[in-house]
Amino acid sequence: MAVNDWCLWQWLGFRRKKEKKIDVLADLRAIVEFLRTAERESKNLKLQFGEILAIHKESKIIHESHLKVNNLRKQIEVFDHALKRYQHFETDAAINGERTKKIAKALIKEAEQEKQTDLLERIKKESHWTFNW
Repeated sequence: MAVNDWCLWQWLGFRRKKEKKIDVLADLRAIVEFLRTAERESKNLKLQFGEILAIHKESKIIHESHLKVNNLRKQIEVFDHALKRYQHFETDAAINGERTKKIAKALIKEAEQEKQTDLLERIKKESHWTFNW
């Protein structure tokens, strides 16, 4: 008998977590919405990082110390703003990555319930379904 099957675990106070029902439709809608905003957000980030690049190139030309300090401050201000936007973008991408994993698990579970063994064998061989990237 396996250790995880023992009633001893329940007696010690360990409980199985109930799996939350995955709302595939809501998750798909959220992913589509993210992808719509991601295009716009990536354009804004490109512009901001392009601006930082231009300011940084200016800093290589400047020889006066007070202008270098002003340039550095400007670089830091613009980079700070870009970094905040990038952080939000990265967080949103990670959240939607988790949503895709949940959807994949739900589809695999549904295929198991429908006894689609040939489909399951093919899916389990492919690394992008098991998220080994």
